[in-house]
Amino acid sequence: MKEPAMWFYAASFVHQLHGDMKKAGHYLALAEKAAGGADIKEYIRLYRFYLDAKTGNISDGFIYRNIRWIDTRIKAAVKGRTIYPENLNSNYPFEYWHDALRKIALGEICPQLIRAGRTIRALQLSNYVCNRITQLCPCFLRDYYSSYQRDTTCAFDQMRQICEYNPYDYKTDFFDMLDRLGSSTAARYTDRALHPLSPLDQLLNAGGYTDPDYLYEHVGTLYLRENNYAEAVKYLSKVSAEYQMRTNLVPYMKEDPFQYYEPYEDTSCSGTIDNNDYKLRFAREMFRLETEMKTADNPDLRANAMIRYAAGLRNSFGRCWALTQYFASEDSRSGFNYRFNSSWARKAYTKADRLVVRALREFKSPELAAQAHLKLKNFKTVVRDYPHTRAARLVHQQCDRYYDYAIHKF
Repeated sequence: MKEPAMWFYAASFVHQLHGDMKKAGHYLALAEKAAGGADIKEYIRLYRFYLDAKTGNISDGFIYRNIRWIDTRIKAAVKGRTIYPENLNSNYPFEYWHDALRKIALGEICPQLIRAGRTIRALQLSNYVCNRITQLCPCFLRDYYSSYQRDTTCAFDQMRQICEYNPYDYKTDFFDMLDRLGSSTAARYTDRALHPLSPLDQLLNAGGYTDPDYLYEHVGTLYLRENNYAEAVKYLSKVSAEYQMRTNLVPYMKEDPFQYYEPYEDTSCSGTIDNNDYKLRFAREMFRLETEMKTADNPDLRANAMIRYAAGLRNSFGRCWALTQYFASEDSRSGFNYRFNSSWARKAYTKADRLVVRALREFKSPELAAQAHLKLKNFKTVVRDYPHTRAARLVHQQCDRYYDYAIHKF
């Protein structure tokens, strides 16, 4: 039989496809011992990596040995290659060894690591798999991504500096995994990425994208999503001003999150607010309001804090969605109803509505209560229930411009 290793390899693969891992392992062992050319022996070693991973060998030593080995194959294979970032994120085939590593790591090892509670290792491996290739190959940028206004080829690190829209870093499997696993896991991962503890940490972190600004900003955003404003301040205060102004979210950080808006209100011609430290300033104000709601002795102060906090909370999952999210569906753009259906958004809307109801009951001053209803655009309520206030006089003076607006529509 010519090249028996190839035939044993094929037999092992067929048994693996049919779910018989015992026979797959048996034939793979025969393939490893049988005669075969250098190329087939390389493929057999790669298949051993895959089969062992699939059958649960996810020890640190196993990952370290195989990552170091396959990295040498990837480096040799991608010399002279250029990456289209949008294709890489769409899982287009790029290069055999790189594609194989993605399949093994993201399809087999990472899910098992997460199930085993080793989420930090899963994130490190995912980051390595998504970003090691960006250290080895330049990227081809379309003119509409680059401030150069022309197609250009450059290193990924340069792309991150010149792009008006980053087509890669916010769409990787690593970014999605970090986003899904929540703030506390993301915070622990960030600490480990910046302070490695083992040779495997060092290997995986060196091949990943571990820019502190990129990680701190994401952790802070996750804490905003979870309404943990004290921790959000801690992480967002570490993000440089330069980085904040080159994220993909900058065009959407233009409206006051503490303003009550009508559901379909188009504010595109109303000017914009200063978006420097947009997320950090929001987090600090929400933390201040949260503290005032709990500790202020004056009921009017507490109620006013609740009204403002409720606006910020709702807007952070609505019109000002870029405070807590990285993407929004097409129907959440200007002129449409800014309402989302995620579990975090639904919780925020419910909490905001309850706070408004509680605040309106807590006001002692008729003038302050009327001002709160005015902010909420409850114009009929202002005129009907607080006729002798400055707020009521303002509504009367502007009656051609104001109309009643119920909070439950917000």
